[in-house]
Amino acid sequence: MTVADKIDTVFLKNTVADVVVKACSACAVARPDDPIGFVAGWLDQFVENDAILKKRALELAAKAVEDKAETEVGHPETTGTRGSTSECLYTLRPFASRLRMHIRASRGNPVAPRFGISPRFFSHSGERISVVSTRFLVVFAHYLTTPLPLSAPKQARTEAVAAVADHATRVEQALAHLATLSGDPDDLYTNAANYMLKLSSRGGDGMRAYVADMEEREEDEMAEKEEGDEGEESEPEPEEEETDDDDSKPEPPGEPDYQKFFFRYVAVAAPKGDDQDFLVGKKLERGTGVSFALVDKTPKQPWIDVPNVMMYRGAPLEPKEGDEPLDPEAPPVPTTVHFVSGFPRSGSYFAVPITLSSGEVAGMLCIDTVKTPGGGNGRTVAEEDKDLARAVAKAAAKAMDAAAAARRAMLAEAKAEQASIAEAIAAAEAPEEGEAGEDKTEGDAEAEPEAEEEAPPEPEEGVEQTDKELIASLTFKMNASTKRLTLAETDLEKKRKLLTAVSHLIDTVDEESLGELRSVPRAPKATWKVVKAGLYACGVKKFNFESWSLTRKLLTGEYSTNLKALDPLDVGKRDPKAWEGVHKCLDGLKDKQVVKESKVGARLFKWIEGIVNVSDAALEVSDLKAAFEDFENEIEKAQERIAEAAADAEAAAEAEAAAAEAGGAEAEGEAAEAPAE
Repeated sequence: MTVADKIDTVFLKNTVADVVVKACSACAVARPDDPIGFVAGWLDQFVENDAILKKRALELAAKAVEDKAETEVGHPETTGTRGSTSECLYTLRPFASRLRMHIRASRGNPVAPRFGISPRFFSHSGERISVVSTRFLVVFAHYLTTPLPLSAPKQARTEAVAAVADHATRVEQALAHLATLSGDPDDLYTNAANYMLKLSSRGGDGMRAYVADMEEREEDEMAEKEEGDEGEESEPEPEEEETDDDDSKPEPPGEPDYQKFFFRYVAVAAPKGDDQDFLVGKKLERGTGVSFALVDKTPKQPWIDVPNVMMYRGAPLEPKEGDEPLDPEAPPVPTTVHFVSGFPRSGSYFAVPITLSSGEVAGMLCIDTVKTPGGGNGRTVAEEDKDLARAVAKAAAKAMDAAAAARRAMLAEAKAEQASIAEAIAAAEAPEEGEAGEDKTEGDAEAEPEAEEEAPPEPEEGVEQTDKELIASLTFKMNASTKRLTLAETDLEKKRKLLTAVSHLIDTVDEESLGELRSVPRAPKATWKVVKAGLYACGVKKFNFESWSLTRKLLTGEYSTNLKALDPLDVGKRDPKAWEGVHKCLDGLKDKQVVKESKVGARLFKWIEGIVNVSDAALEVSDLKAAFEDFENEIEKAQERIAEAAADAEAAAEAEAAAAEAGGAEAEGEAAEAPAE
């Protein structure tokens, strides 16, 4: 008898065959690096899921038995009383004589104290008996008017009805509160996630709630250019014709191109012990997970409901432009749920979009019950929780619509405000009365320009330049620097006047006015560049504002205070790397681009532009003065070398003359000593 004959195939087929086949099928679809580990993990999760389902079935069966028993033994009476005290007294009065006889007969009987009447108070006096009997009637009537206790099932039903009414009131209050949070999207997102968790059917037990907003990938202004772009001059873009009506009109609300967007998790709420804060800030890129069906499908999917995330297999993703062609023989890859941990787990997932009145999807509210070591019960999301998620998302959209309406009202005022600012700048640029004559004189001088000084010839290659030639060259450069310095100082003075004309704008950029920008859920491209230019100038590190959600947190009164503390003339404190970021952010930016997006952003742009222009002009003046001083020092050193060389030459000549004189005297002495012949 072989081993195969001993195997009970019928037993295996009836017990584990279906489960093993499903595990192998899932492994074939996923194609993991470790197939055996994958199948083992799948079977482990199946056992956990099966235990959850069996437990749930037992709970449902027990509840059905309890409901049936309650129906069979339930009392027909409802809550109420036997009657009022006065009605009972009126009813008992005809039986007073019989009750008095009962009281006389019950002397020493322990039943009397039961009604609060002691036997020692009873006497043979009719008056006394009458008083006592009246007290007895009152006590007995009070006993009869006591409400009847409800049966246990009806008491539970009454408490359940009260709990439902209380929960409905809490939900209504929470939704009303959410609709008022139009100031800061981060605050709105956090409250939406918390309300979703706390008001769920199980009070958040075994569930998580989180919010993800849609963000557009922004160009990094400090990124290095590609090798092919270096050294190539880009052609200037043709200037658009300006019109009086359309320059500063805000763009009409509508839906963007969602293909350029991704999801970023911005808020999360989970029960105590289930730490999910690591999820905040993480991205959900395109081609990952199932959530992009909320914006990609036509018509848009109203929600996403996945009862079993581990076994879900959706329609294959459509290839995008630029993707490498797939192997036609390979089976299509289905859409699967994205697990942050990287390992499939049991549970359910539900997501609903936060859709604005314009039809734009601003983000999504998600809940899941994925079972992990930290939490999650693995059950399907209850229908009442799905309804709550839709209501919370709708309330959040209402708050964002209110914020958008407030911003549109502000933008309507921005154009008139910018017109007055332009008038102030034009007045500052106009020459004063005393300067008109000077300009005319300068114009006459320009009509007859002075002959330019010729530059000294450059030394030939390999020939060392003499100090005199060096002095001539440095003198020529110093004279040229003097002319440039005069022009730079004039330009600096003009830019300081322009800055003075807009200096009051920074006083209007405060905590309250910056709330306009804090209420914007998605980055306004031009305005964000203005804000980043200010942050660079204040010395804030780039990683603190690399996303719009991080930048919003910095738009407080402190931001305005730091800007006011900037001194454009103190160029010694300028960080070259930071100011490179300032110039890249403002490069090519125009007023009308910012006015279309933000009222306070337009003010900020005018002021920062003035500060940057003055600082750049002051830096140029400082550099020219430093160069002038360097030329003077070099000339002074060259003159010292020439003087030293002349002194050395003079000393050498004197020494040579002294030596010659000494030699002549010695020759004369020798001639005098010679004998005459």
